[in-house]
Amino acid sequence: MIAKTLTGIGFFDERYGGVYRGRSLLVSGRAGTGKTVMGLQFVRQGLAQDERCLVLSTMAANDLTICAEALGFNFANDLDMGHLILLEYSSFVPGREVTAQTLLPPEGFDQLRQIMDANAVRRVVLDTVLPWVATPDADRLPDTIFPSSAHSTGWG
Repeated sequence: MIAKTLTGIGFFDERYGGVYRGRSLLVSGRAGTGKTVMGLQFVRQGLAQDERCLVLSTMAANDLTICAEALGFNFANDLDMGHLILLEYSSFVPGREVTAQTLLPPEGFDQLRQIMDANAVRRVVLDTVLPWVATPDADRLPDTIFPSSAHSTGWG
């Protein structure tokens, strides 16, 4: 039997016993339905279980932190201690021409895996997955995915 882990979402954990550890879970819905809040709650639960967590978001790291604080989630200490890594995804890089979208190359996933392995990350939230299925030219990937300026992740 595959072990489960709690999501931090009370009704979900009570009904289903959490989610399968080491497996992906896709949460979908229209804008404003709570996907980001669920992701932040999932991270909060992971931090409570002493797991290192990573969030890749289209939202600027400072804005995501403000959003989390508005929900009562104080991640400042976890960020400072390196238990939580926030990566920002930018679909627009100033000074670059807009080109046709292409599928993300395998190297992009390899780079994310390297960050996760180097930081012993146990929980990952991709908010949203769209950047990972459509992104500018692979050569510009390091220009579009970057760690928040306040916290180093070994991204090189």
